Amino acid sequence: MRRPATAVLLSLVAFAMTGAAQAAPFDAEGFRGLAEERFGSQVQAVVPHGTRYPSLITGLREMTEGPDLAARASWFLERHAALLGLAAADFRVVSESATHRSRVVRLRQMADGLEVADRGATVVFDESGRQVRSVHLNVAEVSLAPAEDLISHEEAEALARAEVAGQAEGVRVRIGLTVLAGPPARRAYQVLVPTIIPLGQVSVFVDAATGETLWLRRDSIHRESGPAMSFDAESGGGR
Repeated sequence: MRRPATAVLLSLVAFAMTGAAQAAPFDAEGFRGLAEERFGSQVQAVVPHGTRYPSLITGLREMTEGPDLAARASWFLERHAALLGLAAADFRVVSESATHRSRVVRLRQMADGLEVADRGATVVFDESGRQVRSVHLNVAEVSLAPAEDLISHEEAEALARAEVAGQAEGVRVRIGLTVLAGPPARRAYQVLVPTIIPLGQVSVFVDAATGETLWLRRDSIHRESGPAMSFDAESGGGR
């Protein structure tokens, strides 16, 4: 797997956060000790600037337990939840794949029974599917307010269409309820609107309680995608 271009790679651990604005700095020394104790001194970690937890850990050699690949991936994340910053995170397996050298499980972060948009984990095993070699993380601390009366799918579609130019006429949109991590975290309809100019689709995230447009994003169409799944974002901005 390709390493994130914007991340900083350090042996064992990471990057100690600095600056008065950082309310809860990453505990580099604490992580180093735990990583050595649990995984060994060969472990490397990537901690992107401005975050509290690693996004990538490599050099792992941990045997896992479970009847199948998905169960073993979940076992690993649960076993090391506190170390990886996943103590409050819930996951659902969305795919498995294999090469001649590895087996891969991708999981989506969940909140209140909904997928958290673009958040999840990838656990990479050796070819046997039993020993974890690396883990990729993109998770968020999600705290949702109690569910309110939600706008309808039809209302969300109308609001989303009003935001998008160059639509493909007569083509149905795809819509699903998801969670934007925020902060603050919000339930949102993700509406995929196909476009002709330019050719592709736009994801419009509409606040499911207020109808406010939270995020517009143009997505490429060279891979299958759907509401609350991962996308190849080409442009757009969130708020």
